[in-house]
Amino acid sequence: MSPFRFRVTLVAVAVAVTTVLMIDTWYVVLAPKARIRSEAAAAVLASRLSSAAEMSSAAAEVSADDPTAAVPVVAPAGLVLPSDPAVLVLGDSWAAGWGSDDGRGGYIQEAFDELGWTRTVIDAVGGIGYLNPGDDAGDYQDQFDELGDLSVGDPDLIIVQGSTNDASVEYAGLPDAADTLFDSLQARWPNAQLLMLAGAPEEMPIDPAVLDVNALLGTIAAARGLPIIDPIQEDWITPDNIDDYVDITGHPNDDGHAYLAGLLAADLRALTGG
Repeated sequence: MSPFRFRVTLVAVAVAVTTVLMIDTWYVVLAPKARIRSEAAAAVLASRLSSAAEMSSAAAEVSADDPTAAVPVVAPAGLVLPSDPAVLVLGDSWAAGWGSDDGRGGYIQEAFDELGWTRTVIDAVGGIGYLNPGDDAGDYQDQFDELGDLSVGDPDLIIVQGSTNDASVEYAGLPDAADTLFDSLQARWPNAQLLMLAGAPEEMPIDPAVLDVNALLGTIAAARGLPIIDPIQEDWITPDNIDDYVDITGHPNDDGHAYLAGLLAADLRALTGG
């Protein structure tokens, strides 16, 4: 083999290896995580759905074989807030604005901007959830425990966003984890109103474990009488628009964040009567 051909071969091999490593890195670090559906989680979900069904006068029959059925929810009262409320958000990478390059901060911040809410703190960590430790920083409870005094003062509204990240761990303990977190939030800020913002789809078809997690969050909201915004139930992301709004890492692009911001702002207006 000539030296030229040998060099070409080495370059080709190097390119191939680099490509494989890049693909592997994308799959491990950026791709949606593998989901876990255990018998324990299915049993907890079926029990919670049955309890939620009993709470609703319009409840349909709920079967353990269909754990992703719509969750009967007791409608909570709307939010009563000042015109420019102090808001705290605990959230994951979507709340942190991952996938956006326009410097606007992501869909939650953009929704606040649209509403004219200026006194806001978004404490968001990639990969975090009620159970899942985000970027080795702990779960939402750990995130809460690390909070010092807020720059906006005591919050009028606390939004806990997500998280589909909990679908990648054993999520049978989700109700207990959520109750502990919301009890902690209410104990520290008894005058704050609480809002749950469930996770949005990051791939199609929606993974059944992600549906499970959002269904569980719906039962938690119903049991506590909390308002919940569920992007899956509201069809924010669909097979028809996911390619336009969500990138290959499972995060909204700039158009996606702008689109989601409009939907979130509309829901917040409806909840506040604005």
